[in-house]
Amino acid sequence: VLTDLEAAGTIEVEEDFLVRPTVLGHVAAYYYLDYRTVGATRDALLALVDPSAADLARVLSGAQEFAELPVRHNEDRLNADLAQAVPWEADAYALDSPHTKTFLLLQAHFVGAELPIADYVNDTKSVLDQALRVLNGLVDIAADEGLLAAAVGLMRLSQMVVQGRLDTDDPLGQLPHVDAAVARAVARASGGDGAAATLP
Repeated sequence: VLTDLEAAGTIEVEEDFLVRPTVLGHVAAYYYLDYRTVGATRDALLALVDPSAADLARVLSGAQEFAELPVRHNEDRLNADLAQAVPWEADAYALDSPHTKTFLLLQAHFVGAELPIADYVNDTKSVLDQALRVLNGLVDIAADEGLLAAAVGLMRLSQMVVQGRLDTDDPLGQLPHVDAAVARAVARASGGDGAAATLP
């Protein structure tokens, strides 16, 4: 067990067999994250040069916390259909993976895509229940590694999870009954800059 924890970077074993937690160990303990999550996500974040929201959502989806998300019989086909309705490309060869399903469900949440079956609603709730806790840990890991772009991107991804919107969507869309057409009308009425002084 200690060798696994040490390999994941969560502990250091000194010569006198004294075991000390690393920053990753503290993050895992504080956010109740699997030790494999903190090690693997740190490595994934370090590999990203200029991380996009899609890149960071992939890192999040790869967390061990989502490994038990059920992928039921024939859901690989449903995942393939869902992949056509979301903006970021998923691995077509891993549609039966719980991590790919997590990636697709997050995107469906962001864009308001219709879910194919009722089980996906419960699965999305399960993903969202875990996502913020994992994201908070990832922000701490990125900050500790000095990865400013990743840390800021992960904070934006947290906002996307909470708001259920892409960060590129018009902010007016957060208001009830405001869709893209209404947001464009408000932008035109305000002179095209999108900063309306008053709402209709």
